[in-house]
Amino acid sequence: MEDLVEGEKLLLKIMEVKEEYNRLVLIHHSVWLRISQLQIGQIVSGTIQCAKDYGSFVDIGDFKAFLPTSCVNNPSNIFKVGDSIEAAITKLDIETGRVVLKGFENLA
Repeated sequence: MEDLVEGEKLLLKIMEVKEEYNRLVLIHHSVWLRISQLQIGQIVSGTIQCAKDYGSFVDIGDFKAFLPTSCVNNPSNIFKVGDSIEAAITKLDIETGRVVLKGFENLA
């Protein structure tokens, strides 16, 4: 938010419209271009941003990916916020900006 300037024009893509909640999900065009370059099977490095019982959200650069608990190779390897990991992209929806990972290894 600190990089934004009032009145500045941005090139954005609308990812989702939820009229019942008066909510728009937007993505900056340059981020959308980068996500469109990802491929299923690609190995990415990231940092655990949020860990829940059902999975973890991983910062893989300009966006977050989801790592379901069921897709962790070694279930005893529970991730903590701040852990660095490598994972493979298993699902990729460029239109919605959603990336799903399969746990590879903890780099800590």
